[in-house]
Amino acid sequence: MKIAIIPARGGSKRIPKKNIKPFLDIPIINRTIQKLKKFNFFDQIYVSSDDDEIIKTIQYQFSNVLCIKRPKHLSDDFTTTRDVIAHVIENNLNLNNSDIIYCVYPCAVFIEKNDLEQALRLLDKNDGKFFIYPVTEFSYPIQRALKLDKHDRIKLINKDNELKRTQDFDTYYHDTGQFYVATTSLWLKSKNLHSDSVGLKIPNFRVFDIDTIDDWNRAELYYRILENHK
Repeated sequence: MKIAIIPARGGSKRIPKKNIKPFLDIPIINRTIQKLKKFNFFDQIYVSSDDDEIIKTIQYQFSNVLCIKRPKHLSDDFTTTRDVIAHVIENNLNLNNSDIIYCVYPCAVFIEKNDLEQALRLLDKNDGKFFIYPVTEFSYPIQRALKLDKHDRIKLINKDNELKRTQDFDTYYHDTGQFYVATTSLWLKSKNLHSDSVGLKIPNFRVFDIDTIDDWNRAELYYRILENHK
């Protein structure tokens, strides 16, 4: 069995009500759910939320998405993704240890079915011993990172790299913030979501970290372009 669990907390600060803010006229979490349902990949989709408005927004459009009210102690800024997924598994599902659980984030509107399928193959290849999640290359060498002092003077993080060629640097990756997948047993026994893991490389043109209104507007523009070219 393959299950998707979407953790959707209501207390977003940088973009108020982020998870239900209209993304091209549809609440962004509903647009993500639309894509997941269109893939016909999951046996069931769950949403874990502490927010009644988020739950009502989902139930208004989807009668067969199961919404679970999350307790307050799992709704603060220090609650981990793993704790939320474990709560859903332990309190609401009757699953085997070998069943597959995908944690999909509410704003993962750029998620693709092929990525979900490749992640499942990686999970099987590694005998279910690791979390699998998509990663992408940093668009600029992090070895040349800069910081500004109080006078906006540029300081290199590592001055030894100032004269090195870009092609001589190692490639580094970051989490795309779209989804994680593991067996039920691994979600319950391991808290090392990012270190007990194997990365699925995806191109960075399909990765958006939506944290500001500028990010949001850029993502909407790019989403239109990608969808029109399918």
